[in-house]
Amino acid sequence: MVLIEVPDQYGYVVGVAVSTFFVNVLHVVKTGSLRYPAEVKAPARYASDEQIKAKPEALRFNCAQSAHANFTETHFPIVGSMLIGGLVLPVPAAILGGVWTLGRIMYLYGYVSKSGPQARGRGFMVSGLSGLGLMGTAAYAAFAFLS
Repeated sequence: MVLIEVPDQYGYVVGVAVSTFFVNVLHVVKTGSLRYPAEVKAPARYASDEQIKAKPEALRFNCAQSAHANFTETHFPIVGSMLIGGLVLPVPAAILGGVWTLGRIMYLYGYVSKSGPQARGRGFMVSGLSGLGLMGTAAYAAFAFLS
């Protein structure tokens, strides 16, 4: 049996991890709010090229859907990295997790802005770099537990 002592600052890590759940809700609300003006009926996941030509709002809906899909693709490994890395480096993991969360919000709002997909770049850089840092904290923790 292995006992793991959770550091005092681990609450910060848990708090930031929980905040990411609300970012998912933000994605759901934003995507849902763009579905009606785009006239994309459920269960269609994306607007067709014809719908985009007829209604420019359909492109913004597709961008919101794509941003949400990208968020859900990266969410699990990032939260996992944060929770693992936070066992050894709680403050850096919480800070990197907070920066990742902010980057994902920037990514969403950049993507759905009137500027379109090219406006997601800053959010991509912020979340991408902080995500790599989080994976680094998880790797560091893994090696620490092995030694």
